[in-house]
Amino acid sequence: MEIEEGREETIPRFDGGEILESGERNRTSIAQACEKFYKVTEEIIKILAEEHLLGEWRDAEKIGRWTTLLLHRAAAKLTKKEGELIRDAWSNAWYLHTSGFHENQLGAEEVSNYIENIRNLLTWFNRRK
Repeated sequence: MEIEEGREETIPRFDGGEILESGERNRTSIAQACEKFYKVTEEIIKILAEEHLLGEWRDAEKIGRWTTLLLHRAAAKLTKKEGELIRDAWSNAWYLHTSGFHENQLGAEEVSNYIENIRNLLTWFNRRK
């Protein structure tokens, strides 16, 4: 993953795809890959919310953490400002987080169906300035 200068500590190392592509197909590695795809998307939402000075970012700063509701609201507002890629990636990331990580119900092939938008978001995020 490329990282913007100064963002090394903000965006987690993105290796969810490498886990899937490595041939590891056990439930634990698949769940971990799902969570990595989710986390990178979550971090991008947080960074963009701060850059746009969204009320959700201010609320998260005030309470000292991001809640699920604030993340969903921020993603919706960012979709209007930045485009539908935000919504599509966030929706897929949330599905991987809940069904793939928490419920551990997805296989590698199913996960692969949900990662394209997340990869596209990451590419867009790293190229913008």
